[in-house]
Amino acid sequence: MARRGGDASKQVVVSVVGVSGGEREKGVTGLGKSCLCNRFTKPQADQYHVDHISVLSQTDFSGRVVNNDHFLYWGECLRVADDGLEFVFQVVEQTEFIDDASFMPFKAGKMDPYIKRCCATKIQSAEKLMYICKNQLGIEKEYEQRVLPDGKVNVDGFLCVFDVSQVPNRSLERQVELTASILNNCLKTKRPVVLVTTKNDEANEVYVKEAEKLASRKEFKGNIPLVETSAHENVNVDCAFMTLANLVDRNRGRIRIVPFYEAARHRKEILDVATDAFQRLVRTHVLDYRSIWASTSKKLAQNPDFIHYVDLFGMDQAAKLFRRHVKKLKEEYLQRKVEGYMDLLPSILREFFPDLQSLEDGDWLSIQQRISEHPEFDRYFLRCNEDIPWSENTDLLDSADTRIPFDVLDSNEAETVFKNHVNALQAELEMREMRDRFKALLAETGYVTPGKRLDEVRVLFMGRESFDSLSEHDRQFIYEQHQKDITEKARQNFHELLLEQAELFYHVKSIAPTGTITQEDIRDITQTLQEDSRYKALDRLESERTLLLLQHLGFVHCPKKEHCPTFPNCMDCLIEKIIANKAASNSRPGSGTWGSKTVSDPHVNLVLLGNQGLAEDLQNVIRSVCEDDEFELDNQVFSLDYRSIDGDVSLPQNSFKTPEFTPHGVVCAYSNEASLEYVRESLEKSLLTQLEREESSPTPPITVLFAPDPDLDHNASQHLHDEGANLADSPPGSLQCTFMDVGPSVGGGEGRRFDSSLVTKALRSLITNIQHRNNSLNIYNSAVLPRDSQPDIRIIMCMLCGDPYSVENVLSPLLNHQWCVVTGEQSISLQTFLDDCKRRVEVIVSSYHGANAFREDLVHGFILVYSTKRKASLATLRAFSANIPNLPIQILAMTDTSSATAFFKSDISQQLITEGNAIADRLQAHFMTSTATCQQKTAFYTPFFKEVWDKKPEIEQAFNMEDPSGLDDSGEGTLERPSHHYHRSITLPPPRRNMPPRSQSAEGSSSEIYETVPTDGSLGDDLDEPLSPVFPDDQPLTPSDDSDIYSHIDNDEEEHLVKPSQFKKQHRFQQGWQDDSMCSRRMDDYWGDGFTSQAFTTGRRAKFPPPPTKPRPKASQTLKQPGKLNLKAYGNVTDAIGKLNLKDAGLLHSKLTKGGSVHAPLATPENMDLGPDYAAVKDAVPGLYGSFEAGDYGYSRVQDLPQGAGSKARRQRREKGRQVAPGKLEGDHAYRVIPEDDSSLEVSSPRDQQSPILPPGAPTRKDTDKTARRKQEKLRSREEARQREEERKRAKDEEKMKKAAEKEKEREKKKASKGSTKSAAKGPPQPTLEDFVQSPERSVPLFLEKCVYFIELEGLDSEGIYRVPGNKVHVEQLTTKFKEDGNVNFAELDIPVNAAATALKDYLKQLPPLLPQSQLMELTTIASIGDRSLRLLRLKEMLTGLPRVNFEVLKFLFQHFVRVAENCKLNSMDSKNLAICWWPTLLHTLQFSDIAEFESQRPHIEDIIQTMIDQFPFLFQGKEDYVMV
Repeated sequence: MARRGGDASKQVVVSVVGVSGGEREKGVTGLGKSCLCNRFTKPQADQYHVDHISVLSQTDFSGRVVNNDHFLYWGECLRVADDGLEFVFQVVEQTEFIDDASFMPFKAGKMDPYIKRCCATKIQSAEKLMYICKNQLGIEKEYEQRVLPDGKVNVDGFLCVFDVSQVPNRSLERQVELTASILNNCLKTKRPVVLVTTKNDEANEVYVKEAEKLASRKEFKGNIPLVETSAHENVNVDCAFMTLANLVDRNRGRIRIVPFYEAARHRKEILDVATDAFQRLVRTHVLDYRSIWASTSKKLAQNPDFIHYVDLFGMDQAAKLFRRHVKKLKEEYLQRKVEGYMDLLPSILREFFPDLQSLEDGDWLSIQQRISEHPEFDRYFLRCNEDIPWSENTDLLDSADTRIPFDVLDSNEAETVFKNHVNALQAELEMREMRDRFKALLAETGYVTPGKRLDEVRVLFMGRESFDSLSEHDRQFIYEQHQKDITEKARQNFHELLLEQAELFYHVKSIAPTGTITQEDIRDITQTLQEDSRYKALDRLESERTLLLLQHLGFVHCPKKEHCPTFPNCMDCLIEKIIANKAASNSRPGSGTWGSKTVSDPHVNLVLLGNQGLAEDLQNVIRSVCEDDEFELDNQVFSLDYRSIDGDVSLPQNSFKTPEFTPHGVVCAYSNEASLEYVRESLEKSLLTQLEREESSPTPPITVLFAPDPDLDHNASQHLHDEGANLADSPPGSLQCTFMDVGPSVGGGEGRRFDSSLVTKALRSLITNIQHRNNSLNIYNSAVLPRDSQPDIRIIMCMLCGDPYSVENVLSPLLNHQWCVVTGEQSISLQTFLDDCKRRVEVIVSSYHGANAFREDLVHGFILVYSTKRKASLATLRAFSANIPNLPIQILAMTDTSSATAFFKSDISQQLITEGNAIADRLQAHFMTSTATCQQKTAFYTPFFKEVWDKKPEIEQAFNMEDPSGLDDSGEGTLERPSHHYHRSITLPPPRRNMPPRSQSAEGSSSEIYETVPTDGSLGDDLDEPLSPVFPDDQPLTPSDDSDIYSHIDNDEEEHLVKPSQFKKQHRFQQGWQDDSMCSRRMDDYWGDGFTSQAFTTGRRAKFPPPPTKPRPKASQTLKQPGKLNLKAYGNVTDAIGKLNLKDAGLLHSKLTKGGSVHAPLATPENMDLGPDYAAVKDAVPGLYGSFEAGDYGYSRVQDLPQGAGSKARRQRREKGRQVAPGKLEGDHAYRVIPEDDSSLEVSSPRDQQSPILPPGAPTRKDTDKTARRKQEKLRSREEARQREEERKRAKDEEKMKKAAEKEKEREKKKASKGSTKSAAKGPPQPTLEDFVQSPERSVPLFLEKCVYFIELEGLDSEGIYRVPGNKVHVEQLTTKFKEDGNVNFAELDIPVNAAATALKDYLKQLPPLLPQSQLMELTTIASIGDRSLRLLRLKEMLTGLPRVNFEVLKFLFQHFVRVAENCKLNSMDSKNLAICWWPTLLHTLQFSDIAEFESQRPHIEDIIQTMIDQFPFLFQGKEDYVMV
């Protein structure tokens, strides 16, 4: 042993020896000498090499590492003993190298056998390099180079290696023998020797014992210690060398040699601690399964735990453990994914297969197949790539898509979820059955009443399977739900009971008008109600019942819709909503009558009519000549929309007008005889449909085009040409029509039969006609529809809240009226003919409780509506009508089906119809029925309006007398001095009961009751009945007295009840109200002491003078209203129109016709079309219709009536009608059905002069003839004067129109003289985006560029950027600073980034559109494309076609949007949010026709803007690999 110079360490040269040589000596493998040396000199795991060979080539043997020697120099290493002494070991391995050519040991000079040579104590080899591994041989320069010290090296001791593992071709005895020889030779050198057993991790017990025996031989005298080692496991390797070092240093004692098993256990503990530390380190720093080893190892390279583990196990083992951890992370991630999918799968299965029946007993595989075929598959599932499992698809794993990969359904977890779903469905089905059975049991049990607890009735259900199988929670829940249902039903029934006692509550209200209700009042009410079962049903909820009663009392005294029990479905709320919808529909474009449009409206709807493909061909030609369906005329662009029709126009799908399409013009095309006949018939059918709908607006202009078939000869073509011209000259209904022969196609393209230039000319002519027609209509509307004028009459319509009928159907005759205008939240105004001209009728629609708000207003009549399915409805009507004074009343009964069906098949309907009829008789009110499921015609209420109009003078006279503030001192308007404004004497209205009953049951308008009788003086001389019969008080009109016999009238395939005796003409030609002296009793005798404080008077508004009245002649023949056509009696429409009484209309029309061109009239009488099933009172004026006579109660066709019947036959029929006993129906008085084709029915009056029900003082025919003739003469003179005045006004109007037309022509000539160039018409050129560029190279405007740069600098992390607006002051400050200095730095202004964002959006709205109009329209078309791939390609094509500057600005903006979206985790503005915020700014020039179009287009536009952000590289940079669809 030698000391190293300058330090305290000791140097020890160790020679490692052992059996060496060929396979015969050492066996298949060596003893492990090299591994032992390698592990000691290079303890790090990565520097330890397992494979060392002794068979070399001559080149390797002669290299500097081997250096032609049979030993290897392993270099030196430092070890520290337990006491701190350092040892520097130089290790030499004695071996024997074999030539790979001869497999014999290499010859290196004079050689002794190995057993002698290995024990050399002097070692010398010049320039010999340190050996590292076998790969070093030949490439020594690439490894560390250390040289064996020069000169002879003295060996200090020997380590003799003995392999204790069993090796083939090596016997234990041979190894023991050779090892013993080596030990003997080593001991002879007087150097210390240590016997080292190797490969103890694979030790054979026999070999271990032999080694122990060898070391303990007597000849060795115990001087050879034995150390058990394992180089692979690095166990006791250092111990072997340190033992030898202690033997070399004789001053040191022997160290303790640790047995192998103990050293191995200690080594394992070290390794486990290092492994745990490294695993903790990896788990802490590696959280993503996508992490890679290279970056992770660099990250952990300086960590002590990492370094220690790598030293013990090596980098490969560390990487292996890392990969194992990453794999576990991925498995956990996949497991979480699968668990998430499994959480979603039950709800999906629930949606796809909601019940057992939908599963169809299929297994999981069949269910998977059905799932893949389900329409909603793509919404919840993803189809995976067949080549890559879903768990290896990184794109799928990294995506945020929550849809389930379809391959996941093959897992056991998915099948388990499916089985659980099936089991749950089965359990739910069983539980549902039990719940349903328990519910049914509760419903069947009469002992369960409102307010009872479950414990009180539990004993009734014990032992029932449905009860016992449910949990206590389910039982209680179901029972509570049942209690809620029956309690709510009991409340409703009790409330219905309260409503049925409306008269009782109105009585309480009348005696306590101030709202003071005493206990006595409540006791009286309770005594009245207490016997009713609906009252008893709430016995256990007495407090709630009392509360309901008090609430109802409070509501009766102070009715508010918010307090209505049906709120928010209170009738007032429903009425306000319906009228508001009407107001909104009137404000929408094209919402008026068909064909109506403003002159400024550039949209034109055209109907293209023609069969045999003509309509479709015509549409193609029009679209070819009109780019983007736009037609330019006189510098105005019209947008065209088409409706092609080639079928039967009487069918709804082929109608000219639809709810979505209102035609402004019609283009008809024909090419042969058949197509011409189709056009003619279609026009006639369309006009018929218009008449049946009672649309009095003129038919839109028509253009007839003739495109002859090529195979027509000249004569046939000329004949068809003439026929078309005749049709255009006199079309059905005197339409505004032009004719044009377009001839065969000339250069129009193959398959087209129209000349494009001629079609253009026809369009120009048609649109011109539409403009002229609209100008006339506007003049007419402004003349006859003054919206600010006061109504002529005011009607209140009342309905009960909660009635089971459609309010829309009740109001449809009013709301669908041509001249309906909304005047308030609950009021509408109509313009309708009531005598010889239009009058304005205001209808206030209200609930019964809300009508009190109008009790101080001037009211002329009431329409009271009730349901025949609800007793409370009629009871409320009865109570309400008691407070109505002597005003006209119309009672309308709403039935579920036709009134006849309801009367005969429903007891409640029969009862309520009968009672309603009786109430109408008592009130002398009109009575009608209507079906709640269908809408009536617009003239449904017109007869009642006529009745009210006739009584207006009397009503307003009574109003003026009741309100002294409305009278002047002159006494005008009083009984003593009637107002001179009226054309007849006025008296107070008689008591209601003295008026003859006016009752009818008809599904429609009772026009026969109010029909206008012409006053042409031909009243006849045989009038043997008084025009206004008055009945005595001692014989009230009852159903039996009035021969209450009903007949069926078939109206629109429904049966309705009609009282023939009530089809009477009573008031249209009545000579004024009867004087009070005609009445035997006062009105107070009938109504009691008078009305309550809240009773309706004739109308009184505080401090409001009565409206001015105008003189009204009784009737006029100049504007007589046309009756209903019996269409079956006419051969064609032309005949039907010819028979209409339109003399004055024709006269007015002819005056407005100029040069053969027909224009719309300035005024048109309203078409009072009252249906074919209304009887007309033809015998009221006997001389008016000739000498025919009809039975009192018989109906017959007009053409079947005898022409020569005399008064005797009439008297016989009357007497026959009076012979029926009360309550008995026989003969003609039985119920019968009137034939459907009877469009004109005649009814005779049941009363004559000898009628016992006439009072003795009734006027006779002789007494009234003179008065009637005088009045007729006055009326005729007034009418002639009025006609002269109207003629003078018409002449003035025509003169004004002529002057206006001449001025218009002069303006057009001036425009034409100024030049036809469009540039002159359009004015100065509009700025373009090119005007805002900074330079040819910098296309982005400077302000835009500065805003974007500032936002990207300061605001990419600002939450809600572009969504949260900036302060207006800051925005203005920013723009002002920029205008002052274009080079200003926004970052220095201390302005919030939101202000810059807002300024940017405002600036873009001021710029010219980024997308020109053509590209904007194309963008909306692209947005509606369903195929995402096609949409993306079309979008790129559109952007490519933009002007360069527009494209560059868009590219700059959307690149900014991409940067903002990339920071969406910070600013919460992803591409979708950006699209929502930005599309209104980017497309601010986009227009929508209405809110419906906006809502339908908005999602597509947002999606297209989002696509432009997401696909920016593809759309703006041309990178195809970014396309993802």
